[in-house]
Amino acid sequence: MRTVRCLAMAMFVLMIAAVVSAQDKVEHVVLLSFDGLHADALDSPSDYGLTHFYRLLQGAAYTLNARSDQDFTLTLPNHVGMITSRQALGPQGYDVTIIEVAGKTVHQLKGQRVMSVFDVLKKHGYSSAMFASSVKFYLLADSFPINMVAITNHDDNKTISKAVAVLNAEQPPMFIFLCLAGLDDIGHQFGWDLAPGSRYRKELEAMDRRLGVIMVELQELMTRGKTVALIVTSDHGGIGRTHGDSNAYDNYRVPFAVWFPDGKFRGDLYELNIGRRHDPGQERTAGDAHPAPVTNLEAGNLALALFGLECIPQSTVGSDPLLLYRKSAKEENY
Repeated sequence: MRTVRCLAMAMFVLMIAAVVSAQDKVEHVVLLSFDGLHADALDSPSDYGLTHFYRLLQGAAYTLNARSDQDFTLTLPNHVGMITSRQALGPQGYDVTIIEVAGKTVHQLKGQRVMSVFDVLKKHGYSSAMFASSVKFYLLADSFPINMVAITNHDDNKTISKAVAVLNAEQPPMFIFLCLAGLDDIGHQFGWDLAPGSRYRKELEAMDRRLGVIMVELQELMTRGKTVALIVTSDHGGIGRTHGDSNAYDNYRVPFAVWFPDGKFRGDLYELNIGRRHDPGQERTAGDAHPAPVTNLEAGNLALALFGLECIPQSTVGSDPLLLYRKSAKEENY
């Protein structure tokens, strides 16, 4: 039985390698999550003055109709899901279902070890870092083997500065998980209001500038001979001053984009994944549907695929089948 399991695992790793060989491995991946980013703002980013979001989407493989965790439109459940590529609930879930957790680890909440993208990276000797603007993220820092952690108390400018500093280092971390809280903070205080002159609209402009800083840094890495990729997503949108209703379209609809500085891979993720992912329209659609919608929980396994590594053990999202961000070589040469 053990031999059978080993053979099955070997075949699965070979399958991943075959898919990734057609997609080009990279040396550095940044996973950037904008907490509380309303997808409606990106339907026409140039209309909102979002220069860098516009440039991101013009050169990315993306969808604005991805989904959050199928049961929760809350910050912690979705971010734990991003790096474990699991839903929150169910036998294979990770059981982080509340807004804040003090003095606990993900493993203690689940009652068993929960593997993450950081565990796979550590196994292969890949360096990692996490920069976040909310103390909630100490849960992740206490739970997973992250080489470098910097968490600020809702100071996105300081968080970005710390990320930029390591990107400028001679040997930047190979994987960076970057989480910015400003849109969520403003949404709770003043509402998810996209009207001209609103506080949320002004914060969108500030986030656009921060995105631009990261894109420039990744382009600089390319000039240094590095191959890089940027994954951009969100945990939820918002309605009024909240986002807790997991059955509300404006809450569970999130963007998901994969961007390369040279813009060589771009297109609609649903069109690139016909038969692998299904565009749910405005429906909630369970993450375990077949085929499933693109979800923010794909992020961890996609990052590993970009490195040419195996998926997170026991993960249930974005592993079978993998999310593709480009056409096959045969289609490109057609």
